[in-house]
Amino acid sequence: FLLNVGNVSFGELLEVEENSYTKEEMLVVLSMVTVLLYMVRRVIIPGYKIG
Repeated sequence: FLLNVGNVSFGELLEVEENSYTKEEMLVVLSMVTVLLYMVRRVIIPGYKIG
């Protein structure tokens, strides 16, 4: 019985880790896109206006 409970909880933990891992990947991609957009606004657009 304890072994079965351990297997169920272990499976649930794996599922949670997989979901959180995919969410972390999405957050990393979103943060990278945000940084790129910020750099474009701060560097390329002012340079284009000055040029």
